[in-house]
Amino acid sequence: MALVSFEARTGEIDATGILECTPHKSGKPVAEGECVMGLKADDGKFYSLDTTNMEDAKGDTLAKVRVLGTFVATDAENPEVGDYAYDGVITVRAIEAN
Repeated sequence: MALVSFEARTGEIDATGILECTPHKSGKPVAEGECVMGLKADDGKFYSLDTTNMEDAKGDTLAKVRVLGTFVATDAENPEVGDYAYDGVITVRAIEAN
């Protein structure tokens, strides 16, 4: 599977990195209980993970994983992004320990 070009805005993606709480745009620390799981990828980008189509999509923060799915780039000015800082959303088909 080919890694999608970030400039392509959408496509299939195969990304590796570390599961982390999605950071706030302001840089303030993520408070306990408000962790929205994301992927801090080896390519330097941060991805929000949409796992709604998966039965069991649990992961521990700081776990090294490989994520397969469909990528859609996100405009930081889009109000749907809210207070979080990420480069796009991966609709996840599989998460594997790496």
